[in-house]
Amino acid sequence: MDSKKVKRPKSLKEALKGKLTESEMKLLGRAFDYLGEIAIIEIPEELHHKEKLIGEALLKVHKALRAVFRKSGKVSGEHRTRSLKRIAGSGSAETTYKENACAYHFDAEAVFFTGRLSTERQRVSDLIGKKEKVLDMFAGVGPYTILIAKEHPETKLTAIDTNEAAINYLQKNAELNKVSSQIITLIGDASEVASELKQKFDRIIMNLPAGCSGHIPVAVKALKKKGIIHYYFFSSTTEEAKEEVERVFSDYNSKILKIKKVKPYSPRTFTFVADVELSR
Repeated sequence: MDSKKVKRPKSLKEALKGKLTESEMKLLGRAFDYLGEIAIIEIPEELHHKEKLIGEALLKVHKALRAVFRKSGKVSGEHRTRSLKRIAGSGSAETTYKENACAYHFDAEAVFFTGRLSTERQRVSDLIGKKEKVLDMFAGVGPYTILIAKEHPETKLTAIDTNEAAINYLQKNAELNKVSSQIITLIGDASEVASELKQKFDRIIMNLPAGCSGHIPVAVKALKKKGIIHYYFFSSTTEEAKEEVERVFSDYNSKILKIKKVKPYSPRTFTFVADVELSR
């Protein structure tokens, strides 16, 4: 009997050597998201017939993975979710993902979550002042809210999301990270809910790049006499991004503190963030 251990491949390219051609490997690209014990990958239609092979290769490369899912639809709908197809491994798309010393439990098919904003979320948390009151208008499962609460124990946060499943996970994640006492969670349309709040905020996070500009008027009213909005949006260039921010906030006494490219969204479009200070 051969007692030698099977050597684990160091990369997906190594795991697929001899199984995919060089042109197929280039077609596959590197669009993989590792979220705890699951991986979500984008496979072009031309390679769908080899999806099981690709998924099993990923499992061989990454020992911690339980299952691999292929994106089978675009992010869409009011809750910004997408359909997933399991192509290797076992179990559902429910997972626990760790980031910036926080843990987030969620079902990747029931809620929107991306691990590609880890650095950006930490950047925003680093800006939080002592005893700030923060409103997260599109909170999801809480990656901004919970990180800020954990790093700033004196901060009070209000988190809104229209997706009941996301808010349920946020509440569980607040317990998991021991920050429940700092967070108020609300379900519903961000503008409708925020307009009914009596409290005013030092800072508002608006991470809904596909359509948060329409919520700006309510967000501005929810700020204290002087406050900051982190406004996320899509644009192609930094110059166009600046024009967009100037247009969106043209009716207000505002000052652009920073405009930053956050991550790619498509070949010619990027997610940007603008830190905007408003006063009245």
